[in-house]
Amino acid sequence: MNAAIKKFILEQLLDTAKKGGLGRNEMIKDIVMTTEEWCLPPCKGYRVAHVLNRSPDNGMLTPSMKLQRPHISKTYEKQIEVSYSHITCIHAQNQ
Repeated sequence: MNAAIKKFILEQLLDTAKKGGLGRNEMIKDIVMTTEEWCLPPCKGYRVAHVLNRSPDNGMLTPSMKLQRPHISKTYEKQIEVSYSHITCIHAQNQ
């Protein structure tokens, strides 16, 4: 992913969080970006993703559009670990 795009998105999220009155410990520290579209799983015998003209079902969302957190965590486990290690390094440098 383009680092400039990631930086821009993170800055926008942090700006919104500050305007919303979130505390320092509630602020987003990092984001994981992907080009994979999060789609619906098969629903009642037909593929919702095809009806909506979207990419193949990957199970990232439920039919009610809720996040499938366990599946997302497993799929992006390596990226999430890198993100947390990056945050830990920054935190250690600031102390």
